[in-house]
Amino acid sequence: MRSLRITLGALVTSAFLTACGTATSPIQNEASSTDLTAESDTAAIATPTTLANPYSLDDLVDARTTLASTANALLDGADYGGDIVSRNFTCEALADAASFELEICVIAGTSDSPFAFVIGDEYVDQQQDTAKTSLLYQVFQPVSDAGGVRAVNVLGGTSSTELVSFDAQEFAVRTVDTGVAGKAVSIHFQVFGGSRTWNVIEMVGLNQFGTPTVVATFTGEGVAEYADGRGFVFTNYHYADDEPMCCASYYAINYFRPGAYGWTHSVRTVPRSHDFAEFKSPDLVATYTFARALSNDE
Repeated sequence: MRSLRITLGALVTSAFLTACGTATSPIQNEASSTDLTAESDTAAIATPTTLANPYSLDDLVDARTTLASTANALLDGADYGGDIVSRNFTCEALADAASFELEICVIAGTSDSPFAFVIGDEYVDQQQDTAKTSLLYQVFQPVSDAGGVRAVNVLGGTSSTELVSFDAQEFAVRTVDTGVAGKAVSIHFQVFGGSRTWNVIEMVGLNQFGTPTVVATFTGEGVAEYADGRGFVFTNYHYADDEPMCCASYYAINYFRPGAYGWTHSVRTVPRSHDFAEFKSPDLVATYTFARALSNDE
């Protein structure tokens, strides 16, 4: 019988996976196994909110809005493993039934269109001067099956990461409420090096047809992650043309929300003195720290 590794601790970062796990667990889940199972129950998923116009951007009148980009998505297809037949559609049941070890799992979407986002099948090769890691990322949707529930593999991707001495990478999985599209998931990779941290973010949620997919991708520096009850909110540095790289005078606030014709990306620019108290923190599912070369421990 398989079980999710529920340990506390871990960080994440990456400019698209390049290393993974350690001899001790690199995973930090923000719940006990009991909590995770309860959170994974489709009955616990928020029902979409009903607004006169759930796609309205009236609160962002000063923003520049386009359709969100999904360029360079890590989850790029469904040809990564098969379906999982389990007793029900919870993370605990999927972990028990899967043929590989699940490292991270969360149920998202809506009560009518739930999906499971899982990371697993970890492989780590840690050497003196390098550490190589591979991970499998999958999204499943439930359909009825004679044995209980068939979790259909609808989206997937793999990563292979190699870190040399002094490299450091980690990622965090978080969820936000989006209103009409229920709960959505972000994978926030961070790559540490020198004086700067590079952020690569991929967002998975329901599109306008109720299908789970990569709804947006985003990269940048100076990124903080927030939630506003309508989707994802990320900040990044915004420079004047005469400002050094250390000292941006403004932030860009990036809003990612479900829209009638696809997810939208709205951008506002604000001074660094801006008060972000209007936002709350997203819900943290787990963090993951990639294995580093053995020489880093000497």
